[in-house]
Formats: sequence, C-alpha cells, structure tokens
Amino acid sequence: MTVLGSVLLAAGLCLPTAGTSSPPDSLAMLWQRGLPYRQFLAAARERRAQWLRVDSVATVPDALVTRARNAGRWKLLVLTVHACTDSINVLPYLARLAELAPNLELRIADTTGGRWVMEAHRTPDHRAATPTVVLLDDAFAERGCWLERPSDLQRWYIGGGRNLPDTTQRREKFAWYERDAGRQTLTEIVTMIEAAGRGGRTCAG
Repeated sequence: MTVLGSVLLAAGLCLPTAGTSSPPDSLAMLWQRGLPYRQFLAAARERRAQWLRVDSVATVPDALVTRARNAGRWKLLVLTVHACTDSINVLPYLARLAELAPNLELRIADTTGGRWVMEAHRTPDHRAATPTVVLLDDAFAERGCWLERPSDLQRWYIGGGRNLPDTTQRREKFAWYERDAGRQTLTEIVTMIEAAGRGGRTCAG
C-alpha cells in the first residue's frame, strides 16, 4: 500500500482498491464469488468494533419489510471493503432487511474484481466509491443501483462536508447515521426495488 493509501485507509474514506488489467468479471461471476453478509462480517478485522456495534443495533421498520416482501425476487450485490465507514453504517441495515425479506438475497463482492462496476456507477461528484449496491434480477441483469450513502448525507458531503478536517467529518457523519438509524438508506433502497418491480430503473447516489 502506498503512503497515500495508508492515509486514506486511516481516515476511513470509502474508496475502491486499485484497478486491475484483467478483463472485468460478469455480474453473475461477482455474485457467485461474493460473500453472504454474516461471513463478510466475521472476516472483518479493520474497524471490527464499529461493524459489530452497528450490527448489534440495526433494525428495520415493519412497513419497509412489508414493502420489500411485496416487491418480487431480487439480488443485492454490494461492492465494498471493511475499512469503509459508510458501509459500516449502511450494510448492517441492508443485511437485516434481506434477513427479514426472504425474497431478497445479499452478497458482498471484492472491489478489485468489481472496480469496473463502481467505475460505471459514479457518485454525483464523479467518484467511484463504496458501498456500490447493484440490484440484479434472476438472470443477473442490472435493474437499479444505490451509491455510497443516503441522499441527504451525500448532499451535506458534496456541499461542504468533504472540506472539513477528517476527524470532524467522521464525527459529523457518524452522528448523522446514528440519528437516522438506517431509515433513509432503507427507504431509498426499498424504493429502488419497487421501481424495478414496476419495470423502471433507479440509480440513486
């Protein structure tokens, strides 16, 4: 890892790993090699205490579980790394939704093999970032996506939050996530799934 990479990792910035010169995997291959959430969580070494803390409190409102259960069968492919602070605050809630809605499956894929997916789905300020969530149907065709963090928090970040010192930015971001308790993330992702069920496509980020 370069010195810059070490600094970014220490800051908890949600950036993908370096690219690869090999041909990109298909979405089906990424899915097949992906890890179930519990296996991904068990393997966490970076920021492990934060992962376990958020996982221990993650709940999903009954209304969102009902909406998800009525939206058809889908696969949620997530590209991320353990060091990503946004993923720490997003994935436990998304995993709980998938546990409560048996029509949803969740897998977490490696960001090296999946970098091409992140490059194809950039944030509003044109970054490839984690987590990148891609909605797949049974044929592994993409039907929607959700990028990095909830829309209100993303607007805060782009509007000036990204210019704050790293420690202040992390504190403000974690405070927002704690107040929200996963509600906006879950609402946006369930809305994306419902749109796909109606034949539409939403890519929020």
